[in-house]
This record gives sequence, C-alpha cells and structure tokens, in this order.
Amino acid sequence: FAQSERVWAALVHRVADSRFLETEDVAFRHVVTDALKVDRASAEWRRAVLEGLSGAARKSVEPFPVALWRWAEADPGLTEPLWSHLGGSKQLEDRLVQVAPTQIGRSAVKPILAYAERKGLYRLYGASAAAAYTPMEAVRLVVSVEPKPANDGVRMALMRAMPAQVVACAVEVGDPRLVMFAADVVAKTPELLATIDMSNNQARAVWSAALEQNLDAWRGPADPRSAFDQVLVDFINGVVVPPELIDRIANTPLGELSTFSHRTELWSKLLSPARGRLLHATATAWLQNAEAGLVCSSVEPVLCEAILSNPTLDTVLERFVSNRIAQAVQLVGVLGEF
Repeated sequence: FAQSERVWAALVHRVADSRFLETEDVAFRHVVTDALKVDRASAEWRRAVLEGLSGAARKSVEPFPVALWRWAEADPGLTEPLWSHLGGSKQLEDRLVQVAPTQIGRSAVKPILAYAERKGLYRLYGASAAAAYTPMEAVRLVVSVEPKPANDGVRMALMRAMPAQVVACAVEVGDPRLVMFAADVVAKTPELLATIDMSNNQARAVWSAALEQNLDAWRGPADPRSAFDQVLVDFINGVVVPPELIDRIANTPLGELSTFSHRTELWSKLLSPARGRLLHATATAWLQNAEAGLVCSSVEPVLCEAILSNPTLDTVLERFVSNRIAQAVQLVGVLGEF
C-alpha cells in the first residue's frame, strides 16, 4: 500500500470501537495475544491493535471492561501483559469495579490482584478478592496490602458479605478500618453482637462505634449488663478499653451501677464526663430502689454526695414522711452527710 498508515489508522479505529461481543472472544483473544508478543505479528499490526485497545479502555462504555473480565477468566495468562499495557488509571479502575463479576475463579483472580496491588488500585483489588474468596479471606488479603488509613479496598472486599460476616471480620481480623463497617450494621441490628465474645477489644470498639450512631445498640450483647461490668473491671485493672465506650454507655440504662461491686475503685479512676453521668444514673437508680423498699446498708462517700445533690431525693422523702417515716429515717441514716 502506498499509504499504509491509513490501514493501521483504520485498524486502530476498528479495535477501539469494537462491541467486544462474547461470541467473538476466542478470536479476539488470539488477536490480543498476537499483539502482545513480538514474534507473532508485524510491529505495525501490534502497535495498531494495542493502540486500539488503549482507546477502548478510555471510552466510557461498558463492553470493553466486561470483556476484560471474561478474558481474564478464560485466559489468566493474558491478564498481566494486557492490563499492564492499559495502564492503571482510576477511570479504568472505576469501570472495571462497576462491572466486576459476582464470582471468578481463584486462578483467574491472582494476576488481577497482582496488577491491582502494583498499580495501587485497591478498589479493584477489593472487588476482585470479593468475587473469588470468602469475605473473611478477601478482607485479610486487602488489609495486608492497602495502606492505612485508606479503606476503599476494604469496603469493596465486604461488598458481598452478610451483616453477621461483616461483624465477624471486624472482630477476627483486628484491623481498625473494619470497625466502622461493622458498627454501621450493628447500629441497625444490635443483636448481631449476641454471639460475639465481648471481652474482645475489637468487639468492644464495634459496640462503642455503634452506640455513637444508635444508643439502643447497648442491647446488642447477649448479656449487656455483664458485658459492661467486665469492661469496667478491665478498666479498673488497667486493661486498655475503647476510651469512648464507657462514656457512651453512661447515657444508656446500663449507666446505673447500683449492682456493680467495684464502684469505690471505679470512681477514683474515671474522668468527666463519664464519671458524672455514671454517678448521676447510679444515684437516681439508688433512690428508685430506696423508694421500692430496697435501702442499702452503706453507701460510698462519692455516691452519697451524688445522692444528696440529686433532685429526686426530696421527692422520695416527701412521699415517705406521709406514711413510711421509718423508711425515711433509715434512708437518712444511710446517707451520713445528710
């Protein structure tokens, strides 16, 4: 041809505008394979085909990224050289993620994961892992490569996980980036914590973050009272617990500690505002119990001070003096600073 560049320009256009039909996959994979290997076709042919494929990768249409997933499944050996040639743009990543398959073989996904890690495409990494592995396996893979505090890949790895699996991943994997994803589902369904070991600090972190969204999440653990009491015991003993957890639970019915046996040790270690909230809740509960005829034989000084400043005290005494003067005397006797 006297002007062969017109032939190659037409080939570029033909490849870039292809519909990438599934019925043409076998033939197209042969074309791509030839273009990627120096000894399989002329330099002009290879350059035109690869330029056309790059053009297809830049277009905002669906057929090409869908075809890339099909070709990766059918011929994993083609993935690394082809995808590397296409580059690692966020635009291509977005298109691949949008049409990611729900399932893909593990042999097919390995070169995709290697490509995504090398290019820093963590959303693609997560979506690929989610299609080939269980949520737990996918999450472990992503957290091992995605730099903190980024969590786009983690989010994609959890895209097919059931709510209970999201919580299990957060607790077992132990990566702090998983906490918020688990908190989101626990805030909506607190009972997801019912089968979780609440002595686990990750589980406690999930509980705390869920409480920030919905205070009703205090009901989540199988035995909320015991779960919180153990948090307080650990706190007293110097064990690290999520710092906001105590403060948030102080705003729930668990905030009253009338049955907690280590209160005296606790008050000296707590800081505001958790200390004030727990003291107020405990003082109010103590007075309610007293009105029901359950006056304790002794009260620690800190709690006594909180009871004396509680506006409910006068109301209870006023009710007592009409026909329960003995109980009023007993109550005042317990409150030595009255």
